[in-house]
Amino acid sequence: MSFKDQINQDLDVFFNVKEFTEVATLSNGLSISVYFDEKDDVVFDTSLDSDVSASVPSVTCKSVNVATVNNGDSVVVNSTTYYVIDMDPPQNGVRKLYLSKDRP
Repeated sequence: MSFKDQINQDLDVFFNVKEFTEVATLSNGLSISVYFDEKDDVVFDTSLDSDVSASVPSVTCKSVNVATVNNGDSVVVNSTTYYVIDMDPPQNGVRKLYLSKDRP
């Protein structure tokens, strides 16, 4: 088994709702474990002369759980509905989704 396979197998340990994470409900009804950050600094590439940065909420989750999530989809965390406004590419089995309370 490769190291990458071992990391992906062990992700369940780190995405354990009883100890580390919170539950989020996706627009497709799936409940998943996430790390929620109320203010995450992010730089949006505007493809213009300069980029735009902001502090926005985000969730970090197992990439397999959000493989079909798109910009504009809803994510409910702590009874608050957010909308996906950007996503980092999957990396080592994990993906970060950037959120907004405003529907895009």
